[in-house]
Amino acid sequence: MIKILLLFALGYFAWRAIKKISGDGGRIGASRKNDSPPAMDADMVQDPQCGVYVTREGSVRAEIDGRKLFFCSRECKEKYLAGRGAGK
Repeated sequence: MIKILLLFALGYFAWRAIKKISGDGGRIGASRKNDSPPAMDADMVQDPQCGVYVTREGSVRAEIDGRKLFFCSRECKEKYLAGRGAGK
């Protein structure tokens, strides 16, 4: 009887050690932080020059004729302004 209890305890602790090494801490249904995709709650806007969608926070901004415009890069902003004849 004691042998069965010792084998059970040994198996349990081995299982816990494997779970801890695997990164979920032994919790059933737990997932690692890197397993889930990033949250897509950021406000996306379209670059008027190239058409790429970017986040407002990660964009290059400009206010032209009272309108707020968002660009994917400084180069797209400069091309847009050059195409309008506004210069840099």
